[in-house]
Amino acid sequence: MMLTGTSVVGVVETAADAEAALEVVRPLPPGIVVMHAPLPDARAIHCLALLKAQYPAACVIVTGSERAEAYRRRWLDAGADHCFDLTSQLDDLMDVIRKIPSAAASKTAA
Repeated sequence: MMLTGTSVVGVVETAADAEAALEVVRPLPPGIVVMHAPLPDARAIHCLALLKAQYPAACVIVTGSERAEAYRRRWLDAGADHCFDLTSQLDDLMDVIRKIPSAAASKTAA
């Protein structure tokens, strides 16, 4: 898994669906959640809403392989902090993940 090779990621968990994702994050409040969601279906949108309600400080990033702006806008409107098309924005995704810990540290120091 690509995220385990970064120095900013301490724990990487995976889940098969939205309900399992909520169970995975329950014992350890997440700093970053990367949701791969090919389509913004109602269960995934609901999972996103629950994640943001339970962990408002967590950065939720949605990934998929859809380039349409309507897809991206739906996720952002639902509460995602970022939405990336993995077919063309993988470097952008990794840049955001690398910057999150330094942003959190500067908020703590302030």
